[in-house]
Amino acid sequence: MNNISNSLTSKSDRINLVKSIASLMVVILHVIENGDGAVQLCFYLLGSFGIPLFFMLNGYLLYSRDITFDYIKKKVIRILRFVILWGISVGVIESIINHDALYFLKVCIGAFIGKSDLFHLWFLSALVIIYVFSLIINILLKNKGYSIQKIITKPVISGLILLLFIIFFVDIILTINGLPEIREIVPAPLRLCTNGSYFFIGMYIKKNEKLNVGIWGKIDILVFVICWLCVCMLAIKLHIVWASSYYDFIPVVFGSVILMKNMVNCSIHNDMFWNIAKRIAPTTTGIWILHPFIYKIANKCLIYFGLKQNIGIRIIEVVFIYGICSIITVVLLKNRILRKYVSM
Repeated sequence: MNNISNSLTSKSDRINLVKSIASLMVVILHVIENGDGAVQLCFYLLGSFGIPLFFMLNGYLLYSRDITFDYIKKKVIRILRFVILWGISVGVIESIINHDALYFLKVCIGAFIGKSDLFHLWFLSALVIIYVFSLIINILLKNKGYSIQKIITKPVISGLILLLFIIFFVDIILTINGLPEIREIVPAPLRLCTNGSYFFIGMYIKKNEKLNVGIWGKIDILVFVICWLCVCMLAIKLHIVWASSYYDFIPVVFGSVILMKNMVNCSIHNDMFWNIAKRIAPTTTGIWILHPFIYKIANKCLIYFGLKQNIGIRIIEVVFIYGICSIITVVLLKNRILRKYVSM
């Protein structure tokens, strides 16, 4: 069908599209890995746009809200409950397996700082920090008759992008001189400059969404590919192969913005396309939380059967893990108790 109904092109469906693509990129990030040659490295670095997309999406969604203490408190409590639930569940199992009661504490703490088997939950801790920071800024601004939405202007966003450039430049200097990068010193949830910049860029996209035309034109596609290739070439040149090292890199910023603005204004006329995004979106939290565990199982199976883990196998693995996690999430969502593990 060429003409789709308005219900299939609503704003919520476009948000679903962002969630689906961002979750896929995060799976790529953790499954492809950064070894075995330039081709695999390039596919791996395609995942470097996933985390920025998630931060921008959360900023995009917050823009339309009244940032009050009660609203932020509800969001923070919901996130903390989710992290603690997983920390306790995985922590108890790991403590039993390792015969170490303290292992339980390691897992729980690791869930907040991006370590242990729950390393990927650092994103939620970072969101809590950003939400609290946004609330404080909004309260201070309200005393002067402003709001955080009003100060999200082009000069402010330009300043944040400049800040990211400075951070990346400093990281390059540190690396060249054999010193640890900032990301190696500052835990992921505490990188407020990086995480917060993407968050506020997302708010800016929402503020100016009427000016954006998301038609996935040839220029947008070309610019995104150039941004991606810039990251790949620099990674090969400098031998810096971790995707998190490039979150402050301007091509990653621009590439993420291009993806975000096109998806929230997407005008693709295809029922199947939107229905797929609509079905995947409710499972994205489950995909995100489950994929590292499914990846471990899949990897052990590959080793057991002696399959060479080349880029072809890795791509198949991404599709398989994404699909399995989605199916498991659908099943868990049907149970009133178990759904708490895959939804917030």
